[in-house]
Amino acid sequence: MPLEYPPWSTLLEKERIFEKEVNNKLSKPVTGQVDKHKITESAFRTSLHILPVPFDAIAESIYDGVDGYEREKLSEVKNFLHTLTKKGEKHYASTAPRLGGITSDVLKLKNETAKKSTLLYVRDILAGKYADVDQQIYRITKAQEDLTDY
Repeated sequence: MPLEYPPWSTLLEKERIFEKEVNNKLSKPVTGQVDKHKITESAFRTSLHILPVPFDAIAESIYDGVDGYEREKLSEVKNFLHTLTKKGEKHYASTAPRLGGITSDVLKLKNETAKKSTLLYVRDILAGKYADVDQQIYRITKAQEDLTDY
């Protein structure tokens, strides 16, 4: 059964709450010797549940897939969410439903590397990095079929 992406209004609200929660956690005064990288990672990981499915998994894949410091990783997640909202409701409404089946299958994958890399591909489709969405969806579907043949 395909995954239903959340309604646009829910996505916008959850993205706003996620951003606010992370920023609140990062702005709290810290006493003593504390690793700032751990604070950033903790702020991200403890706020991740706010994002609706599958955006929580996509955000985690982005964060884990970025080389660099935790602030850079968090910045990439925020950039994705901002890009998605800038693309607008019309883009989201035409793209998200077409990714439901694929995303549902991806979230069930036991291979974490395959799951995360495919979610990053879904991120790129949602962010509008490809002109031909149908071709990209076909590529993901074909790759999934190839994986199940083995």
